[in-house]
Amino acid sequence: MIEEKILIVEDDEDLPELWKEELEEAGDQCTKVIVAASYSEALEYAAAGDIAYCLLDLGLPEHRGEDPVEIRDPDVCKWGFAALREISAQNPHVDVAIVSRFADQRAVTKVQSRLLREGLPIRRILNKNLHAEDESLAADWYLAKIKADTHGLDDLADTFQRLGLRVVHPLERRLARILWQKAEPRRTGPLPIIVLRGETRAGKDRWAAAFAEFLNDRDPNQDRRPVARIDVGHLGGRQSGEAARIDLFGCRNFQNMADAAGVFERATAYRRANRFVHQLQQGAAGGVLARSGDDVDYGASSVAHLVEFGNLPTECQQLLLSVLDSNVGTGATVQPAGGGGLSLPVGCAVVLTTNADIENRVVRSDKLVAGALREDLYRRLRKEPDGWLEVPSLRVMGSDAVFAHLQHALNAEAERPVTIRPGTKQLLDDLCEEGRLDMEGINTIVTAFVRSGDRMLMTEHVRPAMELESTVLKPHPPANRPPEGFRETIQRKFSGRRREGLLGLLNHTEDPNFPAPELEWTYSEAGQINKRLKEMGIPLAVRKEQGGSYYLERVHTRESTGS
Repeated sequence: MIEEKILIVEDDEDLPELWKEELEEAGDQCTKVIVAASYSEALEYAAAGDIAYCLLDLGLPEHRGEDPVEIRDPDVCKWGFAALREISAQNPHVDVAIVSRFADQRAVTKVQSRLLREGLPIRRILNKNLHAEDESLAADWYLAKIKADTHGLDDLADTFQRLGLRVVHPLERRLARILWQKAEPRRTGPLPIIVLRGETRAGKDRWAAAFAEFLNDRDPNQDRRPVARIDVGHLGGRQSGEAARIDLFGCRNFQNMADAAGVFERATAYRRANRFVHQLQQGAAGGVLARSGDDVDYGASSVAHLVEFGNLPTECQQLLLSVLDSNVGTGATVQPAGGGGLSLPVGCAVVLTTNADIENRVVRSDKLVAGALREDLYRRLRKEPDGWLEVPSLRVMGSDAVFAHLQHALNAEAERPVTIRPGTKQLLDDLCEEGRLDMEGINTIVTAFVRSGDRMLMTEHVRPAMELESTVLKPHPPANRPPEGFRETIQRKFSGRRREGLLGLLNHTEDPNFPAPELEWTYSEAGQINKRLKEMGIPLAVRKEQGGSYYLERVHTRESTGS
């Protein structure tokens, strides 16, 4: 159970009396109210326990006694951004409203753009320069949200426990928060598209399952969405594209499709349960079956989980692209194999997982070969906001995260605190240093310990994990990681604000926690920069998102794709 709190990062004297009274009344009814006069105080409260709600003034000073500021530019809010990152890292379920003194709407837009780029959990921005009656309306909105949204926190904790999903590292907390937000119920529009990338055995399947549970838990009015997990490397038994199309998009007249290798035989083997036949008829992208007793009904909505989607057969990539482009709710359809012109509605969320360096597989559609990914499909997936996510591996998170996961799993299985012998701890430390301890290794250790019936974790419990195939891998490259030498090239070939802007974008691309620069480039200037980058043979380009902020994107030229 998560303890509910409100953290108000506001000066007592500066907070409007009406807000104080209403927030204190809410605190008496359902939560604890904490008032902090500076960010240093706020961070002390943040570390003390789980925070459910935060009303944050970005214009407050770092320390007590300093004057608050009016915000004209995000750089003024450096202490506010730092505090917000820390609060959200320590409290992954926090829900934040921003209240501050903004000079104008342009300042609000700039701050909002920065917050969105950093993936911080902001629900609303309020301007304290508004009139008192407007502030009253904002307070009413905030209190109503506090009273209406408490059930989601318990659902999240229960979901973690049900899935055995251990969230101990800031990278994991950030991923959990983004997936939870992406699963927000939608009355209209497409269901989410998520791409999860990570090393082998990083736990991508667990996160995909968690996202499906988030979808189910966050919308109590929606029937539970079943999950179709499809290893695209085995679609159609590695046979014809038509067989892969059957598995992915369904088949109406399956008796007439026996020539599609392996499909009819599998359908016959499962005919007594009548499951696989219905799944073939419906297909993963059209919604998989939902069981009720002995009856099998079609699920109008589902989660299609495509494993190693980089291996998707070339015949299916265009079909998947069509589904993604037309996934606008009830209007999207897909035609299954043998359908005779009939189409099935598409109402599914799509989760794609891979451990491959997808960027090196992207080619133009007219150059498509087995094992390659269509460039237009790749670009469509990259358009999804917060949809292209890295699953952190234990090797990347470090030994502290490994021990936290291991200790959590041992205590949960033994239903008591488990002690690790010092010599065993040193052995585990060495395995972490070599990158040989992943989620599978932890599960192997826990299984050996439980079977032994011992009271302490000892070296013999770790040996089975040491016998697993080594998983020492290079770090998985971020989607837009620049090529080697790019920084030096910028410093030599560019000058002035172009050089400073590109260096800032480079820093943000390599480390998302580094704040992105606010650039005032025109489209013409950005075009000139891209032209020079292309002339230098660097497969990167400056792009501008809808919110008005620039970012670096990797482009796939003939040289970089081999096309």
